[in-house]
Amino acid sequence: MTTEQCPGISFNCPPSRRNAQFDSARARMDDQGGVELLGLHSSPVVTLRCTGKLLARLRVKPATEERQPTSRLGDWHANLLYLPGGQVIIAVNDLTLLAVLIPASPGKAFVPRFREALPAILDRLGVAPHVIEREVEATGQVQFAATRSRVVLGSMNEFAFLLGARREWTGDLVHESLRLEDTPCGPLKMGFPGDVTVKLLGAGE
Repeated sequence: MTTEQCPGISFNCPPSRRNAQFDSARARMDDQGGVELLGLHSSPVVTLRCTGKLLARLRVKPATEERQPTSRLGDWHANLLYLPGGQVIIAVNDLTLLAVLIPASPGKAFVPRFREALPAILDRLGVAPHVIEREVEATGQVQFAATRSRVVLGSMNEFAFLLGARREWTGDLVHESLRLEDTPCGPLKMGFPGDVTVKLLGAGE
């Protein structure tokens, strides 16, 4: 059982592009999977659906009972990548295909580093500070489960190929994540993950 509490965060944000389509993002997520029940049912929660390789690396077991996410972005898939710069965990959002890159070591730092990286990326995309804070607070608990979507895994594999093929690797994982947000994705009707994420969250709400 893995539980982490998340404090509020405030940011300054730049303007952002808002020209992609969101219509197909939710429609493609129609399969279900197991999650572990943690704490009270009213507690904020998000599920990280990890490949077997990543579950073994993190030394956690997939959960068995379903619990719905409380954040607007919903759940994520995650995998362990071996890149020229070292081992990296990639988390890809189930709805928008937003990618978050996190150092793989140490494994116990994965959850807090995910919570640090996500608002940093949303900030760079132009999402308003109070919207970011609300989204992060909605992930008050993180639970692990097995993967469930071939669509998300397929997009994750495409991102992994693009990362491996890069001739220039800055080592700045927020920057490298943002480069992926400009990748046109078939499941989004060739929309961009960053733009779809901004559309879903409502950058200026």
